[in-house]
Amino acid sequence: MQILKKKVSPQVYNDWLKPTFELSQEGNLLRVKVPNDRFRDHIQKHYMPLIEDALQKNELQHLTIDFVAERPIQLTLPQLDEKKEERLHLNARYSFDHFVVGASNQFAHAAAKAVATNLSRAYNPLFIYGGSGLGKTHLLHAIGLEAYHSNPSIKLLYLSAEEFTNEFIRALRLEKTVAFRDKYRTLDLLLIDDIHQLAGKSSTQEEFFHTFNALYENQKQIVLASDLLPREIPGVRERLHSRFQGGLIADIQPPDVETKVAILHKKAGMENASVPDDVAWFIASRVKSNIRNLEGCLLRMLAMSSLMGKTVNIALAKEVLRPLINTEDRVITPALIQETVAQYYQLKVEELKSKNNSKPIVRPRQVAMYLCKKLTDSSLPEIGKNFGGKHHSTVIHSINRVEDSLKHDPILQNEINTLIETIKTT
Repeated sequence: MQILKKKVSPQVYNDWLKPTFELSQEGNLLRVKVPNDRFRDHIQKHYMPLIEDALQKNELQHLTIDFVAERPIQLTLPQLDEKKEERLHLNARYSFDHFVVGASNQFAHAAAKAVATNLSRAYNPLFIYGGSGLGKTHLLHAIGLEAYHSNPSIKLLYLSAEEFTNEFIRALRLEKTVAFRDKYRTLDLLLIDDIHQLAGKSSTQEEFFHTFNALYENQKQIVLASDLLPREIPGVRERLHSRFQGGLIADIQPPDVETKVAILHKKAGMENASVPDDVAWFIASRVKSNIRNLEGCLLRMLAMSSLMGKTVNIALAKEVLRPLINTEDRVITPALIQETVAQYYQLKVEELKSKNNSKPIVRPRQVAMYLCKKLTDSSLPEIGKNFGGKHHSTVIHSINRVEDSLKHDPILQNEINTLIETIKTT
């Protein structure tokens, strides 16, 4: 499947192609192992034309692929702590000990600690909001880990709103809604990330509303995270808005330079490495986006240092981070994205901002909004404002449409990848 890596988005490759591997080849029959029947059916339905095209281009068109579904192995409880954490979808590296507290996140951190040590009696629900890559997911995992380590028999689950939606849809299709409700409504702690992804999904909202009520009435803890404040989430029923606002709302803001330096030192320590103060300040002052990008820069520099046998210093930092630092200095703006997208689709920027909803304009506009969300720190209302004053509900709808299409549309995947590369190198 490596030959397909450049033909699909990273998400599609990691989710559907990377988990496969060759079992054997006998004559013209290539047997490929996949995790389960769902994987096999999804690959055959959505990616066989790409696979066949790749085989032909590599002169392997004579091969017939047989996807062999791996049968699940039932594990006997109890398992090791790490295995239990994996089944709860928790990442052990996202603990409170590994979270760097600064002025930008102090309140959210304190609220999360209070909830983790005093479930259902501190703040219920706890609603954490802030921009992408600022630490919301880290805090959700940390709450789960702290609660689990205090009480290993606790019933808890972390997942995104999209995963909740997909699981609910599968339950409906397979007529297993009773099992679905038993699973979620008997939890002690439910941690839902990106709750704004429920926007516009009326059936899932109805199910989540009843799940929320069942947990709340039984004094079970609910923690939600979102890029938006509850009232800013469009396409969500009023009664859910009121539930989201019924507890404590805590925000996370972008970190200052001092906090970013502390994050770099903490992350380096987790990798059994160290970074001189001047290098940490250099990176922190140049990377102006989110914490996720900041940590990614550090890991790249440490990897380059290890592979090349060079000392971590300012010169190496400049060398290995130059592509990203140049991008950061240049600053990717909605205007740059609009100009690039308009040129790519042979449109005028004014058309992307207009009220024209014809198909030749709607798709590029949706792509441009998606790229604004992905490549800038603009909020949803700010993105809408840059597109002729569009409401942020329109922005969310556009982003969702592109994200859904990316899962099965290789042409759009290539367009997005090309646009991102163009925007970053312009």
